Amino acid sequence: MPVIDRSTTIDDSKLFGLKETPSNPIFEDMEELESENPEVEQPVQQNQFVDRNTEEKAFYASLSDTEKDAWDRGWRTGKFFKGKFKDGTPKPHKTAEEFLSIQERETPILNERNRKLASEKTALEREISELRKQMDVVLNVQKIAYEEKTQNKFQSLEEAEEQAILEGDVAKVRAIQKQRLEFEKNKISFEEPEVEQPRNQISRDDKSVIDNWTADNTWFHEDKVMQASATAYFGTLSEKIPLEERLELVSDEIKSRFSDKLGSSKAPKVESGVRGVQNIRKQNSYNDLPAEIKKSCEFFAKRYNFNKEKIAEMQQTAIKEYFK
Repeated sequence: MPVIDRSTTIDDSKLFGLKETPSNPIFEDMEELESENPEVEQPVQQNQFVDRNTEEKAFYASLSDTEKDAWDRGWRTGKFFKGKFKDGTPKPHKTAEEFLSIQERETPILNERNRKLASEKTALEREISELRKQMDVVLNVQKIAYEEKTQNKFQSLEEAEEQAILEGDVAKVRAIQKQRLEFEKNKISFEEPEVEQPRNQISRDDKSVIDNWTADNTWFHEDKVMQASATAYFGTLSEKIPLEERLELVSDEIKSRFSDKLGSSKAPKVESGVRGVQNIRKQNSYNDLPAEIKKSCEFFAKRYNFNKEKIAEMQQTAIKEYFK
């Protein structure tokens, strides 16, 4: 390698207005060594791979058919065998026949293990999906319970504040107001569900159908519990079902669930023909929910002393969320 002629190189320090730095003695020694041995050149690394590949091809051509079959499956022999254990000691070499025999014996076992692992993976994915689904339902049930508790707490504070105002106790009023602000500050915020696309306004014909239905089912405006159940159940029905048929399904469901209130033991009617859509689609009930979800509903209902209307709302919410 020729010695670099520094007299002809451009001084970058002058171009950029930098001070001239002293020469590094280590670099000078390296340059002197290179100048003393100009004929020594490093071999091109790429040629080694080319030579090795050519040598391996020539070795492969000299193998028997059995050995070539084993080679194609990963077997190596001669100078190309590099098998070692983790501690560095060489592995015992196997002949091509031994290698192929082991593969034929162990491959079906490995395939069966892979099938078993794939089946277990699918089962775990189903379990995880089911657990995630149940957690979402429980979260919505908990949200209803917490909102009920919060509403009761605020109502209690409002009543206490009104009483304190009537008594003229200014200190007590301020204490209650402070307590309300603190409660509002620590209020838990649940993640809002996805915003549904706005639906079209109710047409005049649909409004007429709903008005006629409520006129025939006076309990809808007279009983809040049945009204909440009817509204929640209506939300679980597919919009592909005509409005009149959905309202009839609601009537049948309420009559079946509240037969003691309505004085009717009539079972839901079964129709056939074109209007038999409801017979094909199974309507899920609270009893169809997993045990863990029902246990959560019962826990919150008991803890927060829910009335029948709130229990019905919570149950219908759980049905809608789980079977959607």
